[in-house]
Amino acid sequence: MSGAPLLQIQDLEIGFRRRRTCRQVVHGVNLRLEAGQAAALVGESGSGKSVTARSLVGLAGAGAEVRAATLQAGGRDLQGFREADWRALRGRQIGLVWQDALVSLDPLHTVEHAVGEALRAHRWGTPARRRERVREALRQAGLAEPDRLLQRHPGQLSGGQRQRVLIAAALVLDPPLLIADEPTTALDAHVQLQIIELLQDIVKQGRGLLIISHDLGLVAQLAGQVHVMRHGRVVEQGDRAEVLRQPRHAYTRALLQARPGRLAPSPVVSTTDGPPLLEAEGLVKSYRQADGSRYLALAEAGFRLAEAGALGIIGASGSGKSTLASLLLGLQSPDQGRISFLGQPWIGAGQAEVTERERRPRRRQMAAVYQDPLSSFDPRWTVARILADALAAAEVPGAEHPEQSLELLERVGLPTALLPQLPASLSGGQRQRLAIARALAVRPRLLICDEAVSALDVLVQAQILDLLLDLRRQLGLACVFITHDLRVVQQLCDQVLVMHEGRVVEQGPLAEIFARPRHRHTRELLAAAAGVPEPEGDQDQSSPR
Repeated sequence: MSGAPLLQIQDLEIGFRRRRTCRQVVHGVNLRLEAGQAAALVGESGSGKSVTARSLVGLAGAGAEVRAATLQAGGRDLQGFREADWRALRGRQIGLVWQDALVSLDPLHTVEHAVGEALRAHRWGTPARRRERVREALRQAGLAEPDRLLQRHPGQLSGGQRQRVLIAAALVLDPPLLIADEPTTALDAHVQLQIIELLQDIVKQGRGLLIISHDLGLVAQLAGQVHVMRHGRVVEQGDRAEVLRQPRHAYTRALLQARPGRLAPSPVVSTTDGPPLLEAEGLVKSYRQADGSRYLALAEAGFRLAEAGALGIIGASGSGKSTLASLLLGLQSPDQGRISFLGQPWIGAGQAEVTERERRPRRRQMAAVYQDPLSSFDPRWTVARILADALAAAEVPGAEHPEQSLELLERVGLPTALLPQLPASLSGGQRQRLAIARALAVRPRLLICDEAVSALDVLVQAQILDLLLDLRRQLGLACVFITHDLRVVQQLCDQVLVMHEGRVVEQGPLAEIFARPRHRHTRELLAAAAGVPEPEGDQDQSSPR
């Protein structure tokens, strides 16, 4: 329909029916988006922003009831759509980039299969034309050598590459409107800037862009219009500069104030003295590739962590951070090197190999919070059972499970009403907080966090960082914190280890490395982090929260 807005929403209401009751989660949302414009829905986890976006493509969920005075895309009335109508709309009229590329991409399918899926679903072209269109879409998404990626699987890609593959899949049918749900979550600062530039180019080409995000820096760079959501309602909306420079609502002001501060020397006192709690030396790990060659993921990596210390491991996507975390947890064995924990061998190679039976008595002393919490939960278990299982592993009597489960939920800022819920029904941020609660249930000496706050909105992120700092002080809890966000490292850690292409290129006290980085890659990471945009109303703040 010529001249119609790409998206027009008036008085959108979304509820979920269960038996005879309908629980309303979105109330009276209004939004209009034209070609060549970008708008953002901003708010904390569970605010209703993602379910609002999903309702625009018929994916609000089982039992959802969607009503509106107006709900149109490209002039077409979406109300009353059947499933066949939604399938025709998805990909061709509206492209989707969902949160968490690792989960959104099928690990069993190649890049070519993932990007070409929409082409096959819409019966577009011949197989040869589809393959060429997949190549073009990968190039559009900023992947310069698509032929090298076509037959790779998601697990063989870096985080930035996976995110670009998702964007390519969303663009492959050239839709006029793109919805991007947390498109830079868990990406390092350098790749974040690349994805931001890519999304800016998409808008310049005349497409519409709807951003779903808790990152006000991302929103400040991309969106012309900002809609702030809380408890299913838009509490403030308007021009980006107006909302971010002069917020009227107290909640918007709280979001701005809760962002981690700019990079500065850490106030945390270094704790490197005393015997090491965790020590790694000479770790080497490689993987066999499809062509028979070996990919070197880690090369001579090592570090030393004292009791109650906090080590931040930083580096670009694909630098080897998560491989190192997997070795620390004893989930894989290195090709070379060793790790000791609590003064005893924990993992080794060759004759120094340690069995799981030897590690098991110390397993409870080490807990983990993974980058992808949903994949770490049994999808059939409720929140209550997940926490009870962790408490049982800590040998807490069953009679105490209900009370301690409530305490764990309160500690990480989750409502007790979630106890009967399944993980799939939780928001991304709620799942991440549940993963942290489960890890704390065993009362560990060491917590290994792989992007543990990447999916959280800024208010909850601040709460979790404060919680981890309190645990360090009160319980002597040591942390290994793997993250792309250098501001998080600044707030939580006293030591930092910088990785690049599988090697440790720099390590030492955080304040020293942030103030006087010696390695070129460290300087690049710090420069990229400084280049990630701040909200326009936050430009003059230079001190940490």
